[in-house]
Amino acid sequence: MPMIEPIINNRYRIEEEVGSGGMADVYKAYDLSEKRFVAFKVIKSEYCINQSYVKRFEKEADTALNLECKNIARAYDYGAFIDEKGVSRNYIALEFVDGCSLKDSLKAHGAVSPKVAVNITSSILDALECVHNAGYIHRDVKPQNVLISVNKNVKLTDFGIAKEVNADTKTYDSRDVLGSVHYISPEQASGDLVTAASDIYSAGILLYEMLVGKPPFDGDNPVQIALQHVTGTIIPPMDIDPKIPPSLSDVVMKATAKSPSDRYASAKEMKLDLQKAILHPNRRLIDFHESIDADARIRKRRRTKLWHIIVPVVLAVVLVIGASLSWYFVSRRAEADNSLARVPELYGKTIEQAEQLLASRGLEMHVSGYAYSDEFSADLVCNQEPVPGTTQNKGSEVSIVISQGSDAVVMIDLTGLTLEEAKEKLGGIGITISGITYVVSDEKHDTIIHQSIAAGSDAVRGDEIDVEISSASADH
Repeated sequence: MPMIEPIINNRYRIEEEVGSGGMADVYKAYDLSEKRFVAFKVIKSEYCINQSYVKRFEKEADTALNLECKNIARAYDYGAFIDEKGVSRNYIALEFVDGCSLKDSLKAHGAVSPKVAVNITSSILDALECVHNAGYIHRDVKPQNVLISVNKNVKLTDFGIAKEVNADTKTYDSRDVLGSVHYISPEQASGDLVTAASDIYSAGILLYEMLVGKPPFDGDNPVQIALQHVTGTIIPPMDIDPKIPPSLSDVVMKATAKSPSDRYASAKEMKLDLQKAILHPNRRLIDFHESIDADARIRKRRRTKLWHIIVPVVLAVVLVIGASLSWYFVSRRAEADNSLARVPELYGKTIEQAEQLLASRGLEMHVSGYAYSDEFSADLVCNQEPVPGTTQNKGSEVSIVISQGSDAVVMIDLTGLTLEEAKEKLGGIGITISGITYVVSDEKHDTIIHQSIAAGSDAVRGDEIDVEISSASADH
């Protein structure tokens, strides 16, 4: 039996309770006015006397009402009613999703296939792109807040702490944060500025869990788990399960980088790499060693910050003095040995700039190859060996890789073109025709009438496309 009145405000008929969270209960209800089922979210009576909770609930309603995306549970109505005890209680009427949460699905079935994981994550990223474009940060992306309908539609929900910058997300033993500590970003865990990149991190953790079957970090208490996000190392999914494609493992590692600046710049960018990963499962999307080095640097910085909070300042002074002395002796030894040179950072430099910079330090340059890069524009250095800071003998070679620009392209419209015309146009964007089928059609003879990758869709250089060509007869 429902714990509230059976009919609210002469409009919502309560059917059954379907969930209960930290500050609200959720019921399945029938909207008598609009003749549809809704998820009726009601603030718990004990929180109604605390205005901070009421304002937070109002903020959630305001955020949800301002968002409209097929992958976000839509908000229909916000209001209040007087319950049987005379308490005024706020409610939000939301789109009712007939299905289950991603958490329940993972609990019941475990890890999913790479294709299913990519499809679900792509839908979450579409929702986050909408959220971020509207000026919000979700801040609580977790399996409990992802709903999957019986028709396999994916919906992001629960904007209770969206765009709020307060102590709630730092209090690991609160009821509201306890369930999300497995998915919070390092900056959330350490009390730093939270941005859209924090949602990207959480989406990466979700993708990890879908592929592996469990989150990367666990522990005896929430604080222990939160600290692992700050200082711990995420093992690449492909190292845990060799069946996970390397490209998909790379997406996880980039999305969950410790530093927000090392993650994807947007949800859209991450989705594009997911599409590449499915098309080319064995193509590496990031330089794994550089990613590990970047994560190590940020972990070191964050560990230092945590120790500053926990131990006396004098320890930090000792560490700084030790580092200074080490640098002093290394520098003195380098100066004493005139035959050594430090390798400069060449990323983002032109070939001419790289050559001049190396020559000024007595080093030689060798162009070892060319590669596509989403990070660096065409004709700029996108990789180097040895890495910056390495000490080398003067006269040694430093190998560089030159960017050919991004391999992401937009598929062109081939309909109405002859096979030769299509091949010529596709050659300009690095796509080849793989399969050709002749179909009896009233369209112009020997022209393309259908293509397997739709015009305007995202594609990757090196992809293959199938086409159907109009034929006057079945025998061609």
